[in-house]
Amino acid sequence: MSVSRQCIDLFVESLIGEESYDEEEGVWKFTDDSHCSVCVSSAARIAREFDGAVMGYWSKANPAATVGGRLCEGHDFAFIADRWIVYYWAFRIAMVIQKPVLDLDSEQDRKLAQRLFGDRNAWEALTI
Repeated sequence: MSVSRQCIDLFVESLIGEESYDEEEGVWKFTDDSHCSVCVSSAARIAREFDGAVMGYWSKANPAATVGGRLCEGHDFAFIADRWIVYYWAFRIAMVIQKPVLDLDSEQDRKLAQRLFGDRNAWEALTI
């Protein structure tokens, strides 16, 4: 399947549109009842939509990654067509990146991805 940045951006916008606050639980949720603040929730939704994978790493095993460490024990993100990293959590929840989609065919995005996610050899595919 050929995937474009525009298609991914549109799906991210649809996820943003799904967000609603559950006053009973005191959390933001997607319409499938998963929590917006949990990185694997959005990563799984995005990976399923585009036949991608959920990739993750443990912070201790990937000290070069700037996302992790002091924030949490690890992180998960969507990886599509061996090209696109979609990181909804960092964009929408933590607000540590300006755009949710990184294109590894772009030198600038590749450098940002390396800074954020560290050593690609430390990434592991999760079963979703």
